[in-house]
Amino acid sequence: MSANPQYHLTVDDALAFDFGHILDVRAVYAVHAERNLRVLIALDNPSVENREKVFEKQYDLISGFPDLFFDFNLIPARNRAHHEMATDAKLIYTREV
Repeated sequence: MSANPQYHLTVDDALAFDFGHILDVRAVYAVHAERNLRVLIALDNPSVENREKVFEKQYDLISGFPDLFFDFNLIPARNRAHHEMATDAKLIYTREV
């Protein structure tokens, strides 16, 4: 996807940058299909506080890339390696423990 003027990043780079700043985000995956983008966000701790942080970033990304249709999904990390969480998606960001 092309860079967005608000972000000055591609959508994949924006996903990694935004969600990578949330400590409990273990990994972010994406599946691109034309203007649709399915995003899987693996959380170590899906507390209300962490989910709210993720939701705020989701809103920013939707606003920053209005030409895309996002489908965000939270998945539990459960101490799994990044290659075990979303095998059908492209790994965008990972934080190894």
